[in-house]
Amino acid sequence: MIDKVATMALAVTMLAATPAMAGQSAPGSAAPKVYGSDRHFDAWNLHCETRTDITPAVRICGLMSTVTLKNEAGASAVALKLMLRSIPGEPGRQLSVDVPISAWLPEGVRLIHTGKELVRLPFVACRPDSCQAGAVLSQEQLAALGAITDQADASYQVQTRKTVTLTFSMRGFADGAAALEKSLSQGK
Repeated sequence: MIDKVATMALAVTMLAATPAMAGQSAPGSAAPKVYGSDRHFDAWNLHCETRTDITPAVRICGLMSTVTLKNEAGASAVALKLMLRSIPGEPGRQLSVDVPISAWLPEGVRLIHTGKELVRLPFVACRPDSCQAGAVLSQEQLAALGAITDQADASYQVQTRKTVTLTFSMRGFADGAAALEKSLSQGK
């Protein structure tokens, strides 16, 4: 499962960032043609974009929410980023969570509501500034997340084995997820 998620994440990254790797644009050609749109659903933002420089054109959509915290100096920093997204060529939806680079990777990220674990996301990859956990959700997991109307927690361990729990809003998630599906089915 982790290999499949990692492969899908890599494919999305390659399609979104490097048109030459997709085999459609020659090096030195003009910037990729990307058409995007944003819609807001309370604490969640739906962003869709269509890449027309790739044949056939690819539509990628993601529903995202970000949690920011202030550090000791008073500056805001992203502490948690959640994204439900489409994967080109796959019917399911991937949920990914970005956490700080200090995460203890073997444990993954647990999404919890009222003390009950809804899903555990294994870590897929780390970048210089964060690590990402993610998995393709079952319909049951997606429905359980969509039923939450208040808040949920993302829990993970850091390298010192201390557990970090961050609360995030689920307000707007169900409506945003429905709009994601509608946008993908209608191509809008």
